[in-house]
Amino acid sequence: VDGPKEDLTTAVEETVPSVPAPPPTKPVQTGPSLLGDLPSLVKQDSKSEKKEKHKIRIESRSVVDCPEDMRCAIDGKVMVNPVQSPYGHFFERKTLEKWFANCGSVCPITQKSLRLEECQADPEMKKRIVKFLKGHQV
Repeated sequence: VDGPKEDLTTAVEETVPSVPAPPPTKPVQTGPSLLGDLPSLVKQDSKSEKKEKHKIRIESRSVVDCPEDMRCAIDGKVMVNPVQSPYGHFFERKTLEKWFANCGSVCPITQKSLRLEECQADPEMKKRIVKFLKGHQV
């Protein structure tokens, strides 16, 4: 046990040969996908398939002179993406999301418990607002 001590790190380094990394391999050609036919990630020209939409430009949601029922119950601005709470109040979706982030899951009008999932998008109200804005553009 008291004999000469051998340096093991040197012995290990000497016995492991230096091997270069193998070259990158080519992708393997496989049969049909187990997931079936997946949609292509290449964008297709969808303009020919859909009716062309024109954007309505408004300088600020707060300066539009519109009926009160087209305004968000939180900030009073004209709604772009209206949602209706189970309590019957209308809110701009993004404004309500900010309200929940700052104040928690409580209705800003009734102070009752409310979550965004309980609010329904209102496509009819959105159509009314779009029609109103189209008719009142300068």
